[in-house]
Amino acid sequence: MVLLRWISLAVMVVLLVGLMLNFNLGWFRNQFLPTIAGLLILNVGFVGMHRFARGLRSSYDAEADERMRSVRPLIQKRSDDPQH
Repeated sequence: MVLLRWISLAVMVVLLVGLMLNFNLGWFRNQFLPTIAGLLILNVGFVGMHRFARGLRSSYDAEADERMRSVRPLIQKRSDDPQH
C-alpha cells in the first residue's frame, strides 16, 4: 500500500516535470494532465485512508484499555477469592 503510494507519487512528479518542460505540446497536456490529476487524487486518498485507519486503531486501543481497566478489578477480586 505504501509502496504503491510512493510509486504513484514518483510517476506524478516525473509527469509534472515533463509537463512543465513540454507544456506547448497539446497531446502531452491532453494526455497526461488528467493522469496527474488522477494520481494526485489517489495519493490524497491513500494518505487519508492511512490516517483514518491509524485513527481507528488508536480509538480501538483506547476502548480496549478502558474495558481492561473496568474488568481488571473483577479479575483481581476473583483470584483473591479462596472459593475459586
